[in-house]
Amino acid sequence: SYANYHDLFDIDVDRQEFLKSIKRSLKNDTGRFLLVDHRAEFGRGELVAGSNRGLHRIEESLTRKELEQAGFQIEKQSNLLSKPDDNLHSQAWTSPMHPTGRFCILLKEAVEI
Repeated sequence: SYANYHDLFDIDVDRQEFLKSIKRSLKNDTGRFLLVDHRAEFGRGELVAGSNRGLHRIEESLTRKELEQAGFQIEKQSNLLSKPDDNLHSQAWTSPMHPTGRFCILLKEAVEI
């Protein structure tokens, strides 16, 4: 299924419960969750996430923090979709000629000790 994590900031949903439901759906030891979203400027937090906030972007560190709080472990990260010329101030969906930089995080269920 496809959705942007930043869009969860526009709807009435408990993001932690949403993430935990994804985690519960993963198969033990083999299940993975790939999150890809539009990168926001560091330090902007929730201010630019979701359509009601204008930019359709989210800060990577905020996303990582919420994922780890929900019990995910980061397995790999990639800058494959990073765009060094992305100014991080334009709306993510307005210009297909100038695609945004994105972050990619591969997650698995954290091992509980």
